[in-house]
Amino acid sequence: MSQTPTPPAAADLGSLLGLREGADAAEWGRIRAAQLFAGRRLALLLLAVSLAGGAAIVVLLRDLVAPWQLASWGAILTAASLGVTFRRLRTHHRQDGYAPLSDVRNTAIEGIALAAAWAVVPIWFCPHLPGGATAGIGLVLAVIMTAGAFAMAPLVLATIGFLATLGSTVAVQLALEGRIGAGIGAVVFTLLLALICVSRARTLVVLRAAELALEERDQTVSLLLREFEETAADWLWETDAARRVVKASPRFAVACGLDPVSINGMAFLQVLAGPAWESGEFAPGLRTLADKLKARDSFRDLRLPVTIDGEERWWELSASPASTRSPASPTASTSTRRSPAP
Repeated sequence: MSQTPTPPAAADLGSLLGLREGADAAEWGRIRAAQLFAGRRLALLLLAVSLAGGAAIVVLLRDLVAPWQLASWGAILTAASLGVTFRRLRTHHRQDGYAPLSDVRNTAIEGIALAAAWAVVPIWFCPHLPGGATAGIGLVLAVIMTAGAFAMAPLVLATIGFLATLGSTVAVQLALEGRIGAGIGAVVFTLLLALICVSRARTLVVLRAAELALEERDQTVSLLLREFEETAADWLWETDAARRVVKASPRFAVACGLDPVSINGMAFLQVLAGPAWESGEFAPGLRTLADKLKARDSFRDLRLPVTIDGEERWWELSASPASTRSPASPTASTSTRRSPAP
């Protein structure tokens, strides 16, 4: 059993933006993966809207702006849109993994880059256009900002970067032209889109946290029923005949402070011993665990200290050797829960 997922009330703006870690690092790693996955699913929609909006601008300005200027801007917009889309599509394709803070923070670059490409329109083109063309461009920009807020909403930092850059550019340009009221309207419109984006992202976090809570309840029931299958409790792993870790769940690797890939193949006792593995100064509980594993005995609620990143934690372990069900199998499925230090 692990910690309860972060409650919805704890989904503060800093955690949503990826500026700081949530209350439970492991749970928020999974929530960030869900955010990136949702952004990945909407990447092609954002690309289509951006290119369609660019085509609309070209049609509106084809008789008012030099062709080479439109072509140059179109190339910049296409490059920025494709770059953002490829970055989104390169993210992990499943929402049940783990994502570090840096992955969410880096999405700010995408939002700002796309907004910078669109900001060329109000800065470079609009000051030299008649009122009718400016109104049409304003409508296109409003659609682009709305579509961007919708498609990038799960990635709050990217959306805020996009809206803040483009919205402030439009507002400043309108103010410089003497249209103060229109500039204030642009600011209000941008703030409303940002609030909607934050609300949608918070809803995603609440739903994902609820899913994790249900998963953990199911896993706890499975553990109590001693269902040590691959789809049982989240903190499960297996050891082979040499007592090396195999089939470790990602959650167990994170709990041990190790990489989910490199932990497979490590000696199970080495994982639990931590720094004491080199010195040989093992806790009595670890020696008891070694004897149990060697004798292939079942055990429950075996308590021992485990040092993770310099912090001592007390775990309770239970194990069911596979030999109790299949004599030919050399593996043992094991679960753990963390307890406060005695």
